[in-house]
Amino acid sequence: MNISTLVQELDSLIVKGDIMGAFDAFFHPDVTTHYSLTDKTVSKTEKKSRLQVFLNQVASAQSTVLHNSSASGSVSFSEFTFRFTHKDGNTTVWNEVIRRLWHDNLVIDEKYYLAEPTEMPTLEAQTPTKKVTKRASVKSPTPFTEVVSLPKTTKKS
Repeated sequence: MNISTLVQELDSLIVKGDIMGAFDAFFHPDVTTHYSLTDKTVSKTEKKSRLQVFLNQVASAQSTVLHNSSASGSVSFSEFTFRFTHKDGNTTVWNEVIRRLWHDNLVIDEKYYLAEPTEMPTLEAQTPTKKVTKRASVKSPTPFTEVVSLPKTTKKS
């Protein structure tokens, strides 16, 4: 199968919210993932553990927007904006470009680049219940390099 088709299938699962299914189906057992120069995983088992920790903190995923994707040879790039509400009520919104190297139709190396959103994802089917304000990027124990955490706010009457 060609890399472009694999990227479309992988990204489609992510957009549908099946992050763990995408990971199980498309990642090599020896995958390396890079968050920064000093923070990386070196196996599918280690990455899956980090994903499970992160996903266990999520109450709901409001939106996942795939802005762009590209593939050439054994390299692909996908740009996403994610919006999650955590179990503690805080909302996380971040935009990242994911660079993937493919081997035997599986991701063998993945690197994350934090990016400025090209546009905020819309929640057309939902009525906002909280006012969302942006605050500075913070280091996070999630499996991503940095996230922008939005503080919990109360609705004014």
